[in-house]
Amino acid sequence: MHELETAASLPLAGFSEPRIEPEIVFGLASPPAPEMDETTLLSCVDWVAHGFEIVQSIFPQWQFSAADTVAANGVHGALLIGPRHAMRRDIKEWQKAIASFEIDLLCNDNVIDHGCSENVLGGPVSALRHLVALLARDVIQSATCDG
Repeated sequence: MHELETAASLPLAGFSEPRIEPEIVFGLASPPAPEMDETTLLSCVDWVAHGFEIVQSIFPQWQFSAADTVAANGVHGALLIGPRHAMRRDIKEWQKAIASFEIDLLCNDNVIDHGCSENVLGGPVSALRHLVALLARDVIQSATCDG
């Protein structure tokens, strides 16, 4: 993890075919539960920040299957996290802002991609809910298999 201020650089020499992904990063203050609605889920979040993930692929031109990704231990290379903003107050305002977040990626002052928060599973909070549900299911399955 790297701290991201107003500007940052990260040498890409050690990454295989690196790409950049804008992210919304949450810092959790308390454990979320799968039955929580989005407002209650956000009450578990201590802070929110923008970030950029550097992803990489050991497979030429990013040609791989899901199984290849698992075998390669994923595609994560690095995470740059911007300034953290407290979420304890104004959860409804944060919920609205996060749901409507948009970003342009530029290269040499030219927009090369445009994205909005709903691109991933309907938005960052929905994506967090999905993750919480998957982890809860995995815990239940693990307990069933171990029992």
